[in-house]
Amino acid sequence: MLLRSLVLSLAVCLSVSRISAQDKPAPSYYPLPLLHQCSATNPPPCIDKPPVIVHSPDPAYPKDTQKKKGQGGVILQLIVGTDGLPHDIHVTGSLGPGFDAEAIKAVRQWRFKPATSDGKPVSDWISINVIFVVAR
Repeated sequence: MLLRSLVLSLAVCLSVSRISAQDKPAPSYYPLPLLHQCSATNPPPCIDKPPVIVHSPDPAYPKDTQKKKGQGGVILQLIVGTDGLPHDIHVTGSLGPGFDAEAIKAVRQWRFKPATSDGKPVSDWISINVIFVVAR
């Protein structure tokens, strides 16, 4: 709310894409292996529904960049666990330390409906692009 009162305003655009299980190995504390998306060439067991964002608070605009009017996107990869929480958040496309930190801080508060396989929740890797834009 405080951010909206600043002269510089922030518009955040979000996009989520699924990462193939073969693109990144699963950490040892997740059930192995992570499943692939269902397709004609990938029969069950597979992911029939990808994770869905159900709560996504906006990130704060980094204080150290407000005067510079920086903008762009931070790409994050993470696991959406069976609990619907983001785990193992990693920056794969950096915009700078301030933006990266604010994007991670915000995404840690996000909640998801987890991916499912045969109607049961499963963990899944996703990629999220958090875009910061300074509106004039």
